[in-house]
Formats: sequence, C-alpha cells, structure tokens
Amino acid sequence: MASKPATGTGTRVRFRDLVLVATAAVIGTTIEWYDFFIAAISAGLVWPHIFLPSTITPGIAVAYTLATSILVGFVARPIGGFFFGHYGDRLGRKWALVWDLVLIGIGTLGIGLIPTYSQIGLAALGFVGLFMFIIGFGVGGEWGGASTWVLENAYAFGSRWRAFWASWVQQGVPIGLLAASSVLGLLAAIYGPNFLTLGWRIAFYAGAAIVVVGIAIRFALIESALFENYRAAGVTARRPSLEVWRYYWWPIILGMFLTAADLALGYVFIAYSPVYLTGVGLSQSYALFTQAIASLTAVFFILAFAMLGDRIGRRWVDIILFGIGIPFSFAYPLMLMSKNPAYVMLAQILMWGFITMGGYSVMSAIIPEQFPIKYRYSGASMSYQIGAVLGGGIAPIIVSALVGTNYMGLWWIMATVVAIYSFLGVLAPALMKETKTAKLET
Repeated sequence: MASKPATGTGTRVRFRDLVLVATAAVIGTTIEWYDFFIAAISAGLVWPHIFLPSTITPGIAVAYTLATSILVGFVARPIGGFFFGHYGDRLGRKWALVWDLVLIGIGTLGIGLIPTYSQIGLAALGFVGLFMFIIGFGVGGEWGGASTWVLENAYAFGSRWRAFWASWVQQGVPIGLLAASSVLGLLAAIYGPNFLTLGWRIAFYAGAAIVVVGIAIRFALIESALFENYRAAGVTARRPSLEVWRYYWWPIILGMFLTAADLALGYVFIAYSPVYLTGVGLSQSYALFTQAIASLTAVFFILAFAMLGDRIGRRWVDIILFGIGIPFSFAYPLMLMSKNPAYVMLAQILMWGFITMGGYSVMSAIIPEQFPIKYRYSGASMSYQIGAVLGGGIAPIIVSALVGTNYMGLWWIMATVVAIYSFLGVLAPALMKETKTAKLET
C-alpha cells in the first residue's frame, strides 16, 4: 500500500511505520492493562483475605480493598493525565509513553512484594494504595498518548480508516484482560490453597518483567508525524494541560461522560462480576474463564465496530450500543445468578465484548479528534482519565457496598447503576460533534 500525506501535513508516513506504531501501541497498552487488571481482579478475589483482618465481613472487606486499590489508582489517573498530557503536547507523544510504562512497572513489582496483614498489619493495605497510585499515575498518561500517537500517524499516512487504526490501542484492554484472567485462573488451578500466599504474586512479577519489553519497543519507533511538523514550526502551547480547559472545556466534559459510561460497565464486569459469580455459587476459575472468553470475542467486536464508525460515524456506534445497554442492564444480573453456564457466558460476552468494548472501539478516535494538535494529548487524557474515575473507579464500589452479600435479593442495584451509566453513554455522543472527516493538522 503506497503512502500518501494527508492534505496540508507536508509529511509522508510509510505504511510500514504506521503498522509498527499501531503494533507498539497495542503491545504497550496490553502490558499496561494486564498490570491494572490483575490488580482489579486481585482486589476482589485475593486482597480481602490477606491484607485485612478476618473479622471484617466479606462484602465490606471487598469494598475496602476496591476503594484502597482501584479507587486510589483511578484518582491518580487524572493527575498522571495532566502531567503526561503537558509533556506529551510540549515534547512529544513517544517519550511520554515510554516513561508512563516505567512507572507502571515499578508499581506492579511493588505490589507483588507487599507483606500480608498478619506480618505488618494495616500497613499492608497502605502499601497497596501507594503502589496503585504509582500505577494509576502511569496509566493516566497512556490512553490519551497512545490514541493520539496512532491517530495522527494514520492521518499523516492519508488513511480514511482512522477509527480502525486507533482501535488497535483499544485492543490492549480485552487482550490485557484475557491475559490477566487467564494467568490468574491458571495460577489458581496450579497453586490451589497456596494461590492466596504465592500464586497471585507471580502474576505481578511477570507483569513487571514484560514492561521492559514494551519500553524497548516504544523507544525504537517514530514520533507522531503531525506533532513533529508542529513542533518544528515552534508553536507548541506553554501550558497545554491548563490551556485546554480554557478553550475546550465542553469537549472535555462530554468525553468525560462517554468514558464514565463505558468504564463503569467495564469495571462492573472486570472487578465485580467475579465476586458476584462466586457469591451466587460458581467457582473462581469459572468466573475468570468467562472473562477470558468474553475478552477473546471483544478483539473482533472492537475491529468490527471501529470500521463501522469509519463508515457511519463514531457517534452512532456509541449511541446504538449504549442504547442497547440500557435494557440489557436488567437482564445482565438475572442471567448471572441463573448459574446456567450458557446464560452466564452469553451475559459476559454481551456485557463486555459487544456493548462495552464495541462502544470503546471508537472512543480512541472521537475523543482525541475533538482537540487540535497543541492540546490533543492533554484534552484526550483529561477527558478519559477523569471519566475513568467517575465511572470505572466508583461504579463497582457502589455496587459492592450496596449489594453486600445479598447477591440474589439486591440484583436490581447492579442493574440500576449500569442502566444510569448506559444512559450517559447515549447522551454524551449525541451532544459531541462528528469527526470522521475532521482535519487533524489544524
């Protein structure tokens, strides 16, 4: 396929370079999300048993560990987005993406080394919060940078399939979850009773080790072609992470709402559905197995809906899928508590692969495309990471705290929370501007 510059860019990006950048993005985000997901899953299934006293009731213990780990990690993400957005819009997308992986690796290794409650008391949970903050800070710079990096190079190549190329970034989520749930499920099967003492830690050691691979790959590849031209002209913003709020506050808010909707559904599935399924009587291994299969289907749904977004528009993909999500919110917990393996598997595929990841597919295009070059990394990062706190960080904690251990009787609470966030997923894109034909060099 011959390369061709987008109108006005003056830049020629080869097809080979575009593929390498997209591949590096998906490898890096896979590593990032693997590390974050093993923490999210462990926070529900493992940490209540080893980082808290046994006198705390199970439902409250899960809420504590989710709040100390996942919520702390999510709170750190907008801070990281602000920091890396600033330097990504000032110095370049690639270098910010290298350093955010360094922080993720440090935090992941640290969690694997934390002593238990019986050894150091509640300080164990304190260390969980510290290292999750470090991971969250690094994750905060990842999505906005990787999406912008791929999107701008796809534009400079002259591709009409920008949402498709940008969706490679999104593949890191289902592949990372597939890897996380598969590794933890395998380790649970291998170690049995010793999974709580040693097995889960091996998953974190492996995550820290593969971060080095992601850093090396990103270090070797090209910068965003559009940004290189922009920086060469000497017109970069002085304080992009602050200035973007002055000029583009409305796109940030809409991006926040869209992200909150998608990640609320996603983290109810990731962090809470294994707890719910074990609570109604299914095994941990089967709960993790359903997540792995659902993540496998998501790989294909992401590509399919991203290409649809390039055809009919990004907005309509999200409006349609989250519109389906509103009524499905009430079917989802009923299918889970049926304990019928076929119904449970179908529910997980529809919730994660079809609705959540289908809607997620176009977000790496429509959110960065709302902003000009000088603020794109910052604007995309702020939109996504603040929305992540409002959705992914809060939703599973609300559900866990309110449902407690009454999984059968209070199923409607989960349904209501998911339905409210699904409505936001319809409203936000309905108010956003369509960007499938937008010029990105301006």
